[in-house]
Amino acid sequence: SNPAFEPILTVVKSAINLRKSCLESSVLLKVSPLENKIFDVNCCFLPHLDHGNKILVAMHDITHYKNMEQEREDVINFVAHELRNPLSNLVLVSELMMDELRDNNSASMEELLWVNNKNILRLKKIIEELYDATTIDSGNLKLEKTHFNMKEMVSEAIGTVKSLQPERKIECNGDFDIDIYGDRFRLIQVLTNYLSNGIKYSPADSKITIQISYDESTVTVGVDDKGMGIQQSHMTVLFDRFFRSEKCRNIEGIGLGLYLCRQIITAHGGRVWAESEEGYGSRFYFSIPRNE
Repeated sequence: SNPAFEPILTVVKSAINLRKSCLESSVLLKVSPLENKIFDVNCCFLPHLDHGNKILVAMHDITHYKNMEQEREDVINFVAHELRNPLSNLVLVSELMMDELRDNNSASMEELLWVNNKNILRLKKIIEELYDATTIDSGNLKLEKTHFNMKEMVSEAIGTVKSLQPERKIECNGDFDIDIYGDRFRLIQVLTNYLSNGIKYSPADSKITIQISYDESTVTVGVDDKGMGIQQSHMTVLFDRFFRSEKCRNIEGIGLGLYLCRQIITAHGGRVWAESEEGYGSRFYFSIPRNE
């Protein structure tokens, strides 16, 4: 009598009417307004019982496997789409460079080489993020913790970002010439990601500010930008894998950077969070234990 089971009844009735067993017929059931389940339904006549008028119906819930299959397909399509743009640019610029070489135009060659270098760096970043995400998802993220100076680490992160965006203003506030314990390389990765996002989503003439505070047990880092801000409905999913806001679809990125930041900081025993007001900018934080 439950209409949700009608698709299964349809399979069973068909098998009875045709007097033919049915193997692995996938059926979608709407178990609630917000949830669907997928079952493999098998119908098999039992010839030795009641003159073959008995039918065995077996149902196997395959929702999890179907969802994994769909997610894998979505990821492949997503990555292929994101790789296509820088690869197409590389091919186009290489063709232009060949033309300039034939014309012996060295001035244009230098500019084209710079464009190609940026596309190569984009590809490198995408591949590194995908590799890191795969490593983390398989539970193989290993931190190489040491004692290091916080101020030197922050300076290196700023230098890395400014080497690609030399015209952007990055200011650092706070007295943080202290030693902390953690994976220096991974923490630079988190901070450069925060800074790169701040630059990516902010006006070209705006300033990115790093604010650092600490006490005996904890160090907290915040990166403040004057960008477009974030919808409040998106705040809870900002650090999810592959999340990207609709209004950011035309800005490069594959939605793994903040996810990796969260995993790295969580592995340090810390936490990440963000504050934002749409149209007025955002501040992204991470906080980690200061000592071993």
